[in-house]
Amino acid sequence: MDVSWAYGGLPRTTEAVPPSDISRPPDPARPGHRAVRSLPGTTGDPAARDRERIATHTGGQDWLVSWHPPDDPPLGRPHGAAGICVADGDRLVLISGDGVHWGFPAGRPEPGERIEETLRRELWEEACVRVVSARMLGFARSECVEGHELGLVLVRSYWRAEVDVLPWEPRFEIVHRWIVPAAQARECVRDPDEAATRISMRAILEARLA
Repeated sequence: MDVSWAYGGLPRTTEAVPPSDISRPPDPARPGHRAVRSLPGTTGDPAARDRERIATHTGGQDWLVSWHPPDDPPLGRPHGAAGICVADGDRLVLISGDGVHWGFPAGRPEPGERIEETLRRELWEEACVRVVSARMLGFARSECVEGHELGLVLVRSYWRAEVDVLPWEPRFEIVHRWIVPAAQARECVRDPDEAATRISMRAILEARLA
């Protein structure tokens, strides 16, 4: 099972959803919208702290998720890359598979790919953007502590990517793209649980969007 959404990816939908490409300011009345302030058990800032282990449950398994700075990559199975896509310096590109949860394009590596090759391919496939340049922000580490994948450790890199936005031609399971002001990243990203939210908020801070 792909548990990548638990630390910054997106839940997938199997329903037929009409594709959309949205370019408009955030609307608090949109389904699923919630402004991020603080979360239970935090000190008021929802961003994950270095190496803090955040519990989450998905796919019938328990996981501990943590953020690691770029100069301290954690050990584990490489699980691909996620990109905070910034266009023209002030626009953020978000994607969704269900029109409710919105986040960053991300995905797993193909055989023989280098990490930046995975980043470029996934951003093109999921968000229809071309990477111009990229800066690593850090890593999300996810360890299964209960379930059939007990002991499995997955590591995904996070990047700020300067991108060119291409025509919207959705493929695979991603059917929505939303282009929002980068300064409103914290209000627009909508993750499915606390662990995913805190990892996303830390990535946004590292990308200097908040």
